[in-house]
Amino acid sequence: MWNLRNSSGQTPREVLERNLKREVYVERVRKEPATEKQKEKLRYFGCTWDEGITKGQASDALDEIVRRFPEKNAEYYNRPATEEQREKLRYLGKNPDQDLSDTGELLTYEQAKDWIWECEMDKRRDEMDKSTAYWNSEAGQMEQALAAR
Repeated sequence: MWNLRNSSGQTPREVLERNLKREVYVERVRKEPATEKQKEKLRYFGCTWDEGITKGQASDALDEIVRRFPEKNAEYYNRPATEEQREKLRYLGKNPDQDLSDTGELLTYEQAKDWIWECEMDKRRDEMDKSTAYWNSEAGQMEQALAAR
């Protein structure tokens, strides 16, 4: 049984190893100090916390708040985009001050968050495409051949 492979070609032992490594990683990250974004959201909901709050504790608290107060969570994401988000969008070459529709609605926190994520993904894709194009070019092939010596 231990030699069988799943659809990804992994044995049960490899799956178990991967899962254990992930659990160790998650536990380590949960022990790190809470992020400023977590603290900001906790403040928005009127929460107080001990100075040494961890990412895991903040995450658990936020999950519980969202479960108990979904309307307050919706309010959080529907507020206007922050100046930090607007600056990031400008840096990414976008205009955060444009109207979103004929109604003149301004950018919300959630829309800005999604737009930033899309821009960052597009940027990463472009960088990967450029890298792939280089390594497939004659110069890239030559560099790989020289490096292999």
